[in-house]
Amino acid sequence: MNNPAIVLTRSGSTRVKNKNIRNFYNSRSLIQIVLEKIKLSDKFAKIVSATNSQEIIDLSRQIDVDIFRRKDSFCHDSSSSIKALEEVLFSFDYSFDAIYLFQCTSPFIKVSTIRNFVKYAENYYRKNNFVITTAHVSKEDIWYHNSKRIFKDEPRRQQDRDGFLIENSAIYRIPVQENKLLFDLDKFHFFKIDSIEGFDINTQFDWDVGISIAKNYL
Repeated sequence: MNNPAIVLTRSGSTRVKNKNIRNFYNSRSLIQIVLEKIKLSDKFAKIVSATNSQEIIDLSRQIDVDIFRRKDSFCHDSSSSIKALEEVLFSFDYSFDAIYLFQCTSPFIKVSTIRNFVKYAENYYRKNNFVITTAHVSKEDIWYHNSKRIFKDEPRRQQDRDGFLIENSAIYRIPVQENKLLFDLDKFHFFKIDSIEGFDINTQFDWDVGISIAKNYL
């Protein structure tokens, strides 16, 4: 398939210092673990590590993926993920009908889950321009308030971005038309994953727990 995978990362993590570049497990950083799994899925013509961090660029090159250096202006805490993605889109020199955004800091997403997610998204919702995302909560725990998606009882797992709430550890298939992302809240569908696969590292405690889990899971 010719749809690309894009991983957005940036320097300056404040809650867990340098979490994307520190060794997490088996001499691999979080960004490298995620990139390796995307590559092993063998589902993407192009895999892009988009970042403003030279350290992340250097680590990403070890996995042999494409690099896009993001502008610092799109990398602040208040920056829009959609605008950051559109910045990357203009760098492509071939056409595609969707991008796969890996908004992932979870090292526990399975390669088989990536493959199944892509297969499901392309087979069932491609023609309807649905945004499809992984979710590790049940549909009963997802509700809407003022057209914003809310994950009950997990406020730390979401970011307010241009009128929608985006879960931190998730994969998104977002339709593209004329270099514009079609992010329609009325055309949203969820693909259930195991809770462990959505484990997000937001605090030092999460980091320590994650390393303990990794010994038996990775």
